Amino acid sequence: PTTAVALCPPAEEREVPLSWPGLESPSPIPAGAPTPVGYTVSAHFPAEVKRVHRMQLREVDGAEVPCYARHRLNDEALRHSNSVFLLPREPLRPAATYRATILVETTDGFREARWTFTTTGGSRRPGAGMATALAGPAWRQRGRAQETTPPPAKREATLTPGGRRRDVLPL
Repeated sequence: PTTAVALCPPAEEREVPLSWPGLESPSPIPAGAPTPVGYTVSAHFPAEVKRVHRMQLREVDGAEVPCYARHRLNDEALRHSNSVFLLPREPLRPAATYRATILVETTDGFREARWTFTTTGGSRRPGAGMATALAGPAWRQRGRAQETTPPPAKREATLTPGGRRRDVLPL
């Protein structure tokens, strides 16, 4: 089994869309909330999420971004998911750099991530360029430090001789 965590958008990604139209059923956006929302930020864990301690999105040089937080403990549609989602309540600002911070407790222990990404410079069709990317940013499992360097902004996935993706870094 893998110990890698998938992030979206990936660490140091550039040209991240400003918004997401929310065209999904069931919708993670609360009923009656305005759309579009900002581009979804998420982490997908290889172990069951037992408790969410912190989920935060903020501009690197500014204030916290108000978000809807969705995960298996507060959204029935995610009850079988090991993913957590931050949905900014409004579209993100163009050409802005954001820092995401997520701290959860899983069946494998505490997991924390802090990574940055930068939005596209202008308006874009909501959801354009949307991709789920696998990355290994500054992840650490408490009690066992893991040092990694951020991946380059753009990279191709390649497979190792054992069939694993090279761009997925195990803890």
